[in-house]
Amino acid sequence: MSPVEAARNETLVADTSGPSLPAHSIRRRYLATLISQGMQLLISALTASLVPRALGPASFGNYSFILNMAASLRNFTDLGTHQTFFTFSSKEPATGALTRLYGLWLLIQLALSIGLILGSQVFGVTALIWPGPTVDQILMVTALEWLIYVALLLRQLGDTKGLTVHSQALSALATFLSAAGLLYLGISGRLTFYSYVAWLTAATLVTCLGLSLYLLKVHAAACWTGNMRLERGTYLARWKVYASPLVIYGFYSVIVSALDTYLIQRLYGSSEQAFFSLSLRWSSMVMLFTTSVLTIYWRELTHSLASGNRARARDIYVRFNHVLFFLAVLLGTWLCCNAPFVIQTLAGPAYAAAIPVLMVMAFYPVQQTFGQLNSTAFLASERTRQYKNLGILLSIPHLLLTYLLLAPRHARIPGLELGAMGVALKMVAFGLITVQVYAWLNARFFQISYARALWDKLRTVGFVGLCAAVAFFGVGAWTRAEGSLGYGAITALTSAVYFALAVFGTHRWPQLAGVSRADWAPIERVFKNL
Repeated sequence: MSPVEAARNETLVADTSGPSLPAHSIRRRYLATLISQGMQLLISALTASLVPRALGPASFGNYSFILNMAASLRNFTDLGTHQTFFTFSSKEPATGALTRLYGLWLLIQLALSIGLILGSQVFGVTALIWPGPTVDQILMVTALEWLIYVALLLRQLGDTKGLTVHSQALSALATFLSAAGLLYLGISGRLTFYSYVAWLTAATLVTCLGLSLYLLKVHAAACWTGNMRLERGTYLARWKVYASPLVIYGFYSVIVSALDTYLIQRLYGSSEQAFFSLSLRWSSMVMLFTTSVLTIYWRELTHSLASGNRARARDIYVRFNHVLFFLAVLLGTWLCCNAPFVIQTLAGPAYAAAIPVLMVMAFYPVQQTFGQLNSTAFLASERTRQYKNLGILLSIPHLLLTYLLLAPRHARIPGLELGAMGVALKMVAFGLITVQVYAWLNARFFQISYARALWDKLRTVGFVGLCAAVAFFGVGAWTRAEGSLGYGAITALTSAVYFALAVFGTHRWPQLAGVSRADWAPIERVFKNL
């Protein structure tokens, strides 16, 4: 048997030996994540209104552009290692050698990014790659993005070992301290591009240190102890089998996804970049409730498939898809209906042009959550070659749409010149269409009815739309006609009605949210005891 064949066989069997870790249930880990992300959502809303005001559209746009470019550059050099790391860490209880190996690769990635920035300065092409910002700004934000990724990776490592509860608590505490510092800088008038990046860097470094102590020292037997040199050959062989289809696709997809951000900066400038980035930031806050739970989903799906429990994997796929889709639709619809308030009141009049962009981008969490759930199912089941082929095939119309929506009207082949709005329309509408292909193939893999799953989602959308119509267009119109309440009071009232209707509806018909009557029992007991 060849080393590659041996590695392939190893990926099909989960190692059951290793250290014993706290066996928290999925529900407890999910609840801990929701509570943590709820706290972080409130704090992020504060900083999302404070930072754009203090920095202004130009500086905020440059910051967002550098951050996105740094993430694209890191993803370009990833070579499928992140997916490999998470999948194999989820399968085995002790993967210290793998953690060490991946940590070394992350340091190499940072060195490559810094080398490219310094090299572009030497050859005088910095303005071509990063139009707008200065070299020191590029270096600072690139280092910050790398630290943010390390903090995310450490939380994901905790998820692979079932250590979600304490990892989320540490992250929530660090986010609170970070927000407190930003609030102080904002109130004292010291919040600038440089102070913002410097404080975020310091706060993220503290987060990384806290998570490292908890995972790599307290739980070193599972997360850190191991001989990297001894096991390096085995892990590299397994990476080759698992990730080889992802490498070329990774190069290609990063370029395609980075094209939007680059063209906005190049064709429309940093202010238009700020309008798009602000909309993306608010929509990303909605995704805190959904994407953060994906690691739990990924871990459980991988673990079930590796142990041959296809029925449990199918149940996890169906349950998470319905629950997270409901949350994304519920929160996205709320954000869309309140986009004028969010922009005008929290970000300021300088960002008024971002209102229609945010109204569209409010539904980006729906597309992103749906897409990530289905993409993760491909990765967890090791169907990486099929995943690559689909991604490349579906990106062809993506590129054509990018040109059509962003190209100037006076170009040789004229475009619609829609700027940030064009990117928003493409990301949401086109993304929702293409993800159906992944969902259909996953339905075949898990042997469930795609038509039934699609009908369940459409029913959920209809229910949430009805709640929004009653709250924002019914109660909202009536209160505005009365004229006795201010803008903020009307927003608070209609939002309360909206979420109350959603809670009442899902309690009466739990299947709308993908839950069961038994899931409501703990909450009902709390209210009965009051």
